[in-house]
Amino acid sequence: MKYIVSLTILVTALALGHGLLYILNFSFPPAVLGMGILLLVLKLNIVSLKQCEAVGALLLKYFPLFFIPAGVGIIQHLDLIKDNLLLIVISILTATVGTLFIVGKVASLLFASSDKEQS
Repeated sequence: MKYIVSLTILVTALALGHGLLYILNFSFPPAVLGMGILLLVLKLNIVSLKQCEAVGALLLKYFPLFFIPAGVGIIQHLDLIKDNLLLIVISILTATVGTLFIVGKVASLLFASSDKEQS
């Protein structure tokens, strides 16, 4: 019974994510929105963590299986990766530093404006 309740909660959150995006006609990963909805109902104590644990633990147990196709793809294209390793490393570092810079600037602007509002 605990698996049915747990699965129902998880699937309902996912369905709400799909439905909300369909209604709003917005392009966003529905699974991410569904997990956001699940987080919200957990934080608001509408659903308890104990109710979600059964299927959540089962899914986490088999989670590494989802990475096998990506690993196979990397192995299949190892020569291509070796040929472009410098470009890949530069791209990753540039994207990481750029993201940190933009997030830092946005956060500092948000905190500066909230400080002005409190004064």
